Amino acid sequence: MTDRKHYQLDEYYIDLQQQAQGMEIADEVTTRNNPYPGLRPFRTAEAHLFFGREGQAEELISRLMDTRFLGVLGNSGSGKSSLVRAGLIPALHAGKKQARIYDWKIVICRPGNSPLENLAAALAGARLRSTDRHRLEPEVERLLAQLGDSSFGLLEAEGPADPQQKTLLIVDQFEELFRFARDIAPGQAAQFVDLLITAVQQPDAQVHVVITMRSEFLGECVHYRGLPEIINQGQYLVPRLTNENLRRAIAGPLAVVGAPVEGALVNRLLRELGDDMDQLPLLQHALMRTYQHWQRSGGGRPIGHEDYDATGGIKKALGQHADEHYEAMDEQGRNITRLLFQRLTDSSGDKGGRRPTRMDEIYGLTAALPATRAAVDAVIERLRQVDTSFLMPPPGVSLEDDNMLDIAHESLIRNWARLADWAAAEADNARLYQRLQQATDDHRQDENQGWIMGALLERLRKWQSDNHFNGYWAARYHTAKDMYDWPFHERLFGENTAFLEACVEREAAEKAQAAERLRQQAEAEAAIAHAAKERALRADAEVAKKEAERLQLEAEQQRLLAQEALSGLERAVAEIRIKNQSAFESFAGLGTRLIYSLDHAEALEKMRVAVDIEVEAALKQAQLEDPVCELLYFFAEGGRRPELAREAAGMLLQLKPEAEFAPVLQRCIQESWRTRDEFTPLLTQFPAFSKYKKRYYPETISIPLGADGIFQMGSDASDWGHESDELLHRVKISPYRMSVAPTTFYQYALYSEASGRDLASRTPYWGRCGDHPLVNVNWYDAVKYANWLNVQQGLSPVYEMLEEVNSDADNVVRTDFLKWKVEWNPESKGYRLPTEAEWELAARAGCGAPKNLFAGGDTLDEVGWYWENSGNEPLSGNWDLNRIYDNKGRTHPVMSKKDNSIGIFDMSGNVYEWCWDWYAGDYYEDCHKTGIATNPLGPKSSSDGRVIRGGGWDSYPVNCRVAHRNWFVPDARFDDIGFRLVLVP
Repeated sequence: MTDRKHYQLDEYYIDLQQQAQGMEIADEVTTRNNPYPGLRPFRTAEAHLFFGREGQAEELISRLMDTRFLGVLGNSGSGKSSLVRAGLIPALHAGKKQARIYDWKIVICRPGNSPLENLAAALAGARLRSTDRHRLEPEVERLLAQLGDSSFGLLEAEGPADPQQKTLLIVDQFEELFRFARDIAPGQAAQFVDLLITAVQQPDAQVHVVITMRSEFLGECVHYRGLPEIINQGQYLVPRLTNENLRRAIAGPLAVVGAPVEGALVNRLLRELGDDMDQLPLLQHALMRTYQHWQRSGGGRPIGHEDYDATGGIKKALGQHADEHYEAMDEQGRNITRLLFQRLTDSSGDKGGRRPTRMDEIYGLTAALPATRAAVDAVIERLRQVDTSFLMPPPGVSLEDDNMLDIAHESLIRNWARLADWAAAEADNARLYQRLQQATDDHRQDENQGWIMGALLERLRKWQSDNHFNGYWAARYHTAKDMYDWPFHERLFGENTAFLEACVEREAAEKAQAAERLRQQAEAEAAIAHAAKERALRADAEVAKKEAERLQLEAEQQRLLAQEALSGLERAVAEIRIKNQSAFESFAGLGTRLIYSLDHAEALEKMRVAVDIEVEAALKQAQLEDPVCELLYFFAEGGRRPELAREAAGMLLQLKPEAEFAPVLQRCIQESWRTRDEFTPLLTQFPAFSKYKKRYYPETISIPLGADGIFQMGSDASDWGHESDELLHRVKISPYRMSVAPTTFYQYALYSEASGRDLASRTPYWGRCGDHPLVNVNWYDAVKYANWLNVQQGLSPVYEMLEEVNSDADNVVRTDFLKWKVEWNPESKGYRLPTEAEWELAARAGCGAPKNLFAGGDTLDEVGWYWENSGNEPLSGNWDLNRIYDNKGRTHPVMSKKDNSIGIFDMSGNVYEWCWDWYAGDYYEDCHKTGIATNPLGPKSSSDGRVIRGGGWDSYPVNCRVAHRNWFVPDARFDDIGFRLVLVP
């Protein structure tokens, strides 16, 4: 097994090159279902449907054979990719325009945001003639090391030149090197270009390279040494199709499937095409929709104007198709669609208007709706299905956080009216937010400046109430920080919107002051009226009376105006109170969820905002006291960022200034402690200390050993699932304690905080949950954690480690690329990995316990998570050939199944667990023959790996038995392997 890696879009392109390698032609059913590709390019399997470019493929071959590097250039929608896939590749296999016929190996990739990884995946797929990801991964790892080693890496990866075989490397959409520049690791794009140029410049090499690139990016090539020169030597600008070419492109595919078409319709299409730069994708999409309408109507007649008109025609078919999908969605789906396309469209650009966006940004953006990851995935799946193809990556490519989501073709942006409206609305939103941001900056510089008033304030209030935005949305319009620093953008967005609220409050206060002035004016007018009435008694009574009544009427009007102003103020205050409570609930809930997903620093940011929002003190205490206590414990125990511990202490003191533990918090803040050793003695007085100690450190129990510590290890040949390496033998074990559950992400997160390490290498998104068992850690990670835990608990490290590659002479595992030397004195005390025998004894509930198949009983569903109950989709056929990654299965919280009768959980299923021992299938044969083995440590060496026990969430029941033995390469990580520790007191 090897560490599973992510390669952007590789599965799609490996499928393409498999078609190209063997010139696979789509079968009759597939061809009849749809003879036109729509927005996407033609594939090699559709070469029999590719018409209108006759003679151009031969010209490509002629230039390619002269230069060995060919740039196929053209505008968006000019047909570059189709010409290479469905024209050049079939022509090469046919041997046209060559001095002789060669055996061509076809390798297809696109740069994406990981050009070297995608090239390695494409080379592996061509070499092994496979699209199975699990099979390809070891080869990809090997090739990736070669590609990154030197400029000759591509030639070394291809091996010795064979004069009878040539390799054609096709780099489709080469412009992604420039479009995805901010997401490609530094230096990787330059190395990718250098590999291509070096490969074609060696006289004896048999590598030929074709790139397809939008012509407007030609000027960007000057950024890479040697690239302009080699493109100048060999380039082909894709010509426009003539009317005769277009006629063949329209009628040719229909002739293949035997569908008649009216000549008048073909002529109409030619007239309507015009000079639009989107002519080919729009034509193909309109033809696809026209053909589908003809099929739905039953066929049996020539395809005619009524079929074409039903689609909306060339100018409207694409927008009409998009509207059909949009209108079929529920309200949440429509909201997600609008946000997706607003984020993926850049109307300010001059190169196509697409804005590729990482999936983690998409998920963060749509969370403000709110929308779950599953809801977003469902919308994307709908919009990228085969007969739609509006979004990339294509169907079948998993949606992972570092995938780039992109609009499949710019023609969708230019021809979907609804999307144009969304883009205009987004531009307005951006302008309003940028005005708010500028005002906030001005106010930050001078508190008398920046205040927003009047019509602009009303527009901003409506903007805020009508939209669901957050820091992920605002990051696009912030210029002062790295795009992917989400906590920064969330904080800056919060500051800007908080200033907007302050402007609203200020205007309300000014209205209140105006109302007060009106009231005072009304009182003054009333006094004047009273005086006039007194004068009326001494003068003309009738005249004075009328004058007094007039003045009284004016005074009443002024009083009513004042009352109305005061009512408006009360409503404004009530609105602010409701918004404050909603904002508080949002930030408090998000902070709590972030602790569970182990983003403690970001959780502290959210809690800080929540603490400062004006709501009732009782509500704050009820929702914030517990998570803030946890953050104080976490950062104090971590010891690496004491300023965050002090900040949490200050927040807790702000929440409960009169609490009995307030003096403890005061000391935390005032004495400016810098280390864990300074914090911890004080925090032991803290009420929540024991609760969080149980969460962030392993709990152990003593394993019953009976009178002599002897138990029967392995399984009998008659037992269900018995394997040859499970021989029954007697083992004697010395006293020890075992962790009640596998090491959790909570526990490893504290270690990561204390040591400054990554939480866990390549953790799957579903595994990053505090109470789930830790996964994706190798054997060396587990050893290092045990040593750290000993030091943290005031004990001595159990293991001596030499972290030098190949320092362990006893390690003969070919695929272990670390081979660090690790030594252990079995007499030492403290935390360590269990031996295989200790693990099995604990799983069996100690000496003298009933003999069960699994840890806790004979029914696996009661005690463990495995393939059938952990959410996996059903598998059919052979396990090794049909294993499906990303099959919806995953780990589950520890201790959520029945224990093994002595308080130990999850020893059957959920995750495999590392043991100390090297694996050897025949190790226990001597024990089987000679009697009792005392504290066996396993063999001194092995060519396989270290023992793993217990089975995982994606295992079959037979692998979850307490007797089952397995192994794994020590330096590799996987998403169903973790560990637990023993403690020798």
